[in-house]
Amino acid sequence: IIALPNKNLFIWSMYNIGSVSIYGADFVSKFNYRINQKATIVYNTNYTFQLALDKTDKNSSVYNNQIPYTPMHTITSNLSYEANSWSVFYNHIFSSGRYYLGNNEPAYFVKGFSISDVSASKQYKSTSLTAQINNIFNINYSIIRSFPMPGTSVRLTIKTTI
Repeated sequence: IIALPNKNLFIWSMYNIGSVSIYGADFVSKFNYRINQKATIVYNTNYTFQLALDKTDKNSSVYNNQIPYTPMHTITSNLSYEANSWSVFYNHIFSSGRYYLGNNEPAYFVKGFSISDVSASKQYKSTSLTAQINNIFNINYSIIRSFPMPGTSVRLTIKTTI
């Protein structure tokens, strides 16, 4: 079942694809390095290959096409440095292009995207302070056609335990 925007972008329609064959692979790489007793570097990378093909009707124009909004390639990378009560994080996401209809034609293609986020955190006794910058390079991208994602944004968070 997939949800697609209809003529009115605020009203979505649910579609049941009768039969889908999904082939894929996930690769995960993790690296931890303890610099000393108080400092650690952690690096993670995840890659997903996913071929999700519509197998509903052999006579259909969408038969054997990638189903809507399913990227074929996705890569995430995370790097963190943690020392004492401080943490610094970098996150990067890449998602390949995808089609917004079952017809895999250039007119229905949504470009892929690649975005980066950074954050820093300080832990006090019962309080933590976090500063986060999302989409640090202010990349214009859409996950869903005609629904642009936000540019650079900043978030400050204070958490306390009572």
